[in-house]
Amino acid sequence: MNIENMPTLGRPQTCPMCQMSNPSGYLLPDNCQYCKGTGKVEIFTKENQMEKKEPKLMWSESVNKHMTWEEAIKYANDLREGGYDDWRLPTIEELVSLIDYTKFGPACNDTRMNSARYWSCTTYAGNTSYAWSVFFNFGSVYYQYKANNGYVRCVRNG
Repeated sequence: MNIENMPTLGRPQTCPMCQMSNPSGYLLPDNCQYCKGTGKVEIFTKENQMEKKEPKLMWSESVNKHMTWEEAIKYANDLREGGYDDWRLPTIEELVSLIDYTKFGPACNDTRMNSARYWSCTTYAGNTSYAWSVFFNFGSVYYQYKANNGYVRCVRNG
């Protein structure tokens, strides 16, 4: 898709990753002028000091759904929970943020999580048939074939 030819809606759009308003009006997070799709924003203060703005995340109460990567993407996009309809599959960085290496089986503070593999929305750059995931038994990060089953924990910017 050529970004130069993308239609805009004539008003700033909010990036779904960092929640910053993008005057360009582009709808794709990868084109966000602030976070480039990472959800992390670096801004300069009046004193010219760099400050990082980390998005606040809200994790779904629904966990332990077992499905393929494509089913997981659809499940996250269709999820309606807590009065919100903007749930998504987390990036690998967001999913890794749940790991607690002082714990084992699962390596996570959230008692709702099990010791299995959880999908991220991040496709493996070396082969687009794979996506990054976290195995919460040990807190290990690796990629797996998208047709395999993994668990799902949805997230939204809070």
